[in-house]
Amino acid sequence: MINSVMSAGYVQSVLFPQQNSSQSLIETDPASDNKAGTDTITISDKSRLLSNLLPSVGGTTISIEDIETSLANTTVSVEKRLQSLCRQLGIDPDSKIEFSVGHDGKIEINGESPESERLAAAINEDDELSNSIRQMSADASLLEAFKKHQEFTEAYENDPVAAMQRYSDLFEDGHDYDVTFSMQDGHIDAITNYL
Repeated sequence: MINSVMSAGYVQSVLFPQQNSSQSLIETDPASDNKAGTDTITISDKSRLLSNLLPSVGGTTISIEDIETSLANTTVSVEKRLQSLCRQLGIDPDSKIEFSVGHDGKIEINGESPESERLAAAINEDDELSNSIRQMSADASLLEAFKKHQEFTEAYENDPVAAMQRYSDLFEDGHDYDVTFSMQDGHIDAITNYL
């Protein structure tokens, strides 16, 4: 479950289903008054795939630390897999490689060289590796969203009007997180930008 305090004094809980569960619920309750009731939304089977976002996390409560751990573990695994794949393709595994997840879900290697094209093709043919990179991107985006939410919450506690002005873009449609990964000397760093 993810709990977050919303500015109007509500607590939002997102429950992720256990395996073989028939539904996922999103509940919203007023934090100070439990008499107001509970809103329940049933998520479709296709949308339930979100529950697999963090397969390394046990239970249904997900904390920022869980996401950080998931990102760290997945990154170590991807580093090893990419180093091995680079060696197989004759690419220096210590060279700098920048990659991201495209809008179509395919892994893109930033670069124009034939090596970049071969590496991108090899990654996209490996379902496990490409899905791990997608998970890294999702985890990095989610962490950035948590950080922005925390910044807004702290600012709102101090000065609600100033916080709403400063963070107004968080309430507008069309914004997203762009994650680019850079691997050099076998180590991956994530660069996350709020667009």
